[in-house]
Amino acid sequence: MDLRLPYYMMYPIPYAFDEDKIQKRDREYLQSMYPATAKKIFPYIQEECNRQEYEGSMIYDEYPDKLQLCLMCRRAYEQVMKQEKWEKETYTPEQIRMTASGADPYLYPNVNWFDELFTKFSTNSQVSVNVRGGGERARYYVTASYLRDNGNLYNNPDTDYNTNINITRYNFRSNIDMSLTKTTTLSLEIGANMTDAHQPRPITSSYNFQSQASELFSACYQQDPITTPVRVPLGYNEFGEMQWGWGAPLSTSVGNPAERLFGSGYNKTYRTSVMSQIILKQNLDFLTKGLDFTASFSYDVNTVSIQSRGKYSSLYAVNGVDDETGLYSFPSAKATSSSVTATATRATVPTSSRRSSTTSASSTSGTA
Repeated sequence: MDLRLPYYMMYPIPYAFDEDKIQKRDREYLQSMYPATAKKIFPYIQEECNRQEYEGSMIYDEYPDKLQLCLMCRRAYEQVMKQEKWEKETYTPEQIRMTASGADPYLYPNVNWFDELFTKFSTNSQVSVNVRGGGERARYYVTASYLRDNGNLYNNPDTDYNTNINITRYNFRSNIDMSLTKTTTLSLEIGANMTDAHQPRPITSSYNFQSQASELFSACYQQDPITTPVRVPLGYNEFGEMQWGWGAPLSTSVGNPAERLFGSGYNKTYRTSVMSQIILKQNLDFLTKGLDFTASFSYDVNTVSIQSRGKYSSLYAVNGVDDETGLYSFPSAKATSSSVTATATRATVPTSSRRSSTTSASSTSGTA
């Protein structure tokens, strides 16, 4: 059988003289993937190398002269600096050295925010008990369970409350079936659920349990690790004890993630649900085969109580070291009603305030 490919599926075989074109194409493709800075300086390096394309050039030597190579690099560098406009360096060599060494973590911080807020693991526990039994006249089934879920946020020992996320849940259910007569059955069903949820005070006004952890995770991603220290030493009090404050961030939209977790308070949510139902079933086969009568009554109770304890912590920015005392100095700042206000000098020292609120709600329902 003679199979012939259509013309649009046939590919030409490259000839020997096409090798240069292929190499050029591959070279241009690789150059297109250069970083932006490399693309800018490449033409100047290429020009300097082209100047050495002559017979007897030192670039063809097995061991090129180091001095000549240094001169080539120098000429290329001078052309780049002369022709191209470069932005001013963001960080000085001194800032880079001090940040990398960790010699001064308050003026030159280098913070891994995830290590400051999140633990490497968490523990959970669950216990359940089931009991069933009965006889010909009555049967019962009882189950109870306990669940404890802990988050992977650090708990600050300096606070009088838990800063980690945790949920404690109790579940109970009981079913009792009683045969009053051979044709009459009475069933009683009772279920209860109690939940105690604890979390750091949400950054937003939402009480969604998952919102705080997700916002803290996002804040750790967004916060610059080298502009905001976790905490800063403020000086000694009259008892000779060092006083500490939260570091001030450059951006009010991100804030200090550690202050958001350890210094903003907490929320506790209590939820209780009780469900009950009584079912009476009467077999009416004596009237019509397969006919029965069922009556039920249910009564449910649901309560929710939210306790919120919040505060605004002061944040401080270090702008240098006092030559006389050797302590860190802080620029003057104005009080604000928000948790932080950053300025060009990184000066923020708002006054502290506390606020708390407790709300509760309950509902009952019954059906017959």
